[in-house]
Amino acid sequence: MREDMQGEANPSASLIDRTIKMRKETEAKKVVLAWGLLNVSVAGMIYTEMTGKLISSYYNVTYWPLWYIELALASLFSLNALFDFWRYFKYTVAPTSLVVSPGQQTLLGLKTAVEGSGLRSRYRSSPTVYNSPTDKEDYMTDLRTLDTFLRSEEEKQHRVKLGSPDSTSPSTSPTFWNYNRSMGDYAQTLKKFQYQLACRSQAPCANKDEADLSSKQAAEEVWARVTMNRQLLDHMDSWTAKFRNWINETILVPLVQEIESVSTQMRRMGCPELQIGEASITSLKQAALVKAPLIPTLNTIVQYLDLTPNQEYLFERIKELSQGGCMSSFRWNRGGDFKGRKWDTDLPTDSAIIMHVFCTYLDSRLPPHPKYPDGKTFTSQHFVQTPNKPDVTNENVFCIYQSAINPPHYELIYQRHVYNLPKGRNNMFHTLLMFLYIIKTKESGMLGRVNLGLSGVNILWIFGE
Repeated sequence: MREDMQGEANPSASLIDRTIKMRKETEAKKVVLAWGLLNVSVAGMIYTEMTGKLISSYYNVTYWPLWYIELALASLFSLNALFDFWRYFKYTVAPTSLVVSPGQQTLLGLKTAVEGSGLRSRYRSSPTVYNSPTDKEDYMTDLRTLDTFLRSEEEKQHRVKLGSPDSTSPSTSPTFWNYNRSMGDYAQTLKKFQYQLACRSQAPCANKDEADLSSKQAAEEVWARVTMNRQLLDHMDSWTAKFRNWINETILVPLVQEIESVSTQMRRMGCPELQIGEASITSLKQAALVKAPLIPTLNTIVQYLDLTPNQEYLFERIKELSQGGCMSSFRWNRGGDFKGRKWDTDLPTDSAIIMHVFCTYLDSRLPPHPKYPDGKTFTSQHFVQTPNKPDVTNENVFCIYQSAINPPHYELIYQRHVYNLPKGRNNMFHTLLMFLYIIKTKESGMLGRVNLGLSGVNILWIFGE
């Protein structure tokens, strides 16, 4: 009775244990069958030698105890074969069955989401409820049946999503503003928008090849001061692609949706002059204070927009960057054309926009600090922009330092060392990746009191296992 109660109280542990046991039994079944066939083959060879006396006749040996030694070995291999076949018969006749109880339906939904997306991250949205098997025919006794069931349920879930309107608008769903989203939530989006590396130009250019080679060597030298495993650099393109996807799906897309929702609420409240992208940042800050009870997310939006006085350009550029799945319109040393005129330095670069929204996002994730009443806990501690300079002599300083504005260039300061990665289009992303990699490998995944792994911000998954 106590075991039944514990099983219902902890359905996830029970289901996981039985699933793992099924997998182990399947693997063990293959192994014991192979050993059984091997033992039978060896025993047969020894019996053949005993009856034909092949060794004795070939080497002209008349040593009489040899027959008893061969008999002992043949008996030993025969017993091993019998034992292996008995174990195989046991796994086949009475395998571990996976019966899904009502208390375990949620976990099964979790397993479907994770296996269907192929991403090792937590699935925090509401899982699909599956029918609990009640008849003996519904019991799953092998992995093939389990995989077939999971695949069919995933297809049903996908069809439901395609056939139903998107009812989880940012105004009604707290997912983004409570920052509970993980990569599992973006499985379908990531399947639609796959990041692909651009093909290199086939035009011969010796100077460009030499520049690329020297840039790679310079990057290797900088990374070698962080880790001696040079093979990690082979994953840099993959890390960059995943990181860009994470910024787009975790920050930019929900931000644009929430801005449009708030603008709609403003119009309904009779405040068309406070449209985001048209009103000044000062007016939006005042409105955030006055209308906080009615529109609580406005203050958070203002933090993301507090970068340039040209609010119209900033909002339009964030919308452009959020389209295409992986910031395909991103330009590291400039921005987009605006109202028929080319981008100029009076507007922020795309690098500046992405760095600002990244810092603002982490500001919202770090707990409030009395030294930073403006709420910019991460930005104040971990981002320094010229003309300000970081204190390199302070061992506790761990920050990203923007040493140049146009074109933008970023460096990393950690434990009195300056890590200066090569200039160019990937400088910002690679500097941020090094920042996150140091947190993963040298800070146990913790940024202060916040975990950047699965149980927290969930960004370190981009580095894989």
